[in-house]
Amino acid sequence: IREQLDLYNGLRPVRLFHESDTPLKGYGAGDIDIMLVRENTEGLFYGRKNLADMEAEAAEDLMRITAKGAERICRAAFEQAMKRRKHVTLVDKSNVLPSMAYFRNIFDRVAKDFPEVATERQYIDAMALFLVQRPSDFDVVVTENMFGDILSDLLAGIVGGMGMAPSADIGDKYAVFQPSHGTAPSIAGQNIANPIATILSAAMML
Repeated sequence: IREQLDLYNGLRPVRLFHESDTPLKGYGAGDIDIMLVRENTEGLFYGRKNLADMEAEAAEDLMRITAKGAERICRAAFEQAMKRRKHVTLVDKSNVLPSMAYFRNIFDRVAKDFPEVATERQYIDAMALFLVQRPSDFDVVVTENMFGDILSDLLAGIVGGMGMAPSADIGDKYAVFQPSHGTAPSIAGQNIANPIATILSAAMML
């Protein structure tokens, strides 16, 4: 659906509502409040429909970053920051991957259009560490598809789990709102599902 409707702007907000919800020490209500902005239509997921030849000597995947895709997701992140605390962190692996260096260059160009917003850049491995060590330092975080998929689960974990994590997938014409955990069929019918993420997703839609 994201690809067919071009829902490129994946918003994954996390907020700590009560100190007992987080496994981290020393954080209270509101101390963790992060908006993850995930590019939804390209990145490392671009080649996911290609089937691997299990008899071959090797397999490979293609990470695709387009100028249009990178610019519009970076712009979406800065627009979120303008409504929040005016700070954007880019997460990439530009020290290793040329496609990520390309992504960072476009981020830097877009940043010039938002001089009021402070920026920083972090590598994905370091960011996973910092989100556990000092999550209160971050406001809006923008990254490509695969990195966003991973970090959204990490972020949910530090505010109480997937049942506390809403999401929105937004395009220029359409949008879909759902809890980050999806349908969670493994716990269907057990009366243990946390409804908070669904309620918060509906609130985002409204």
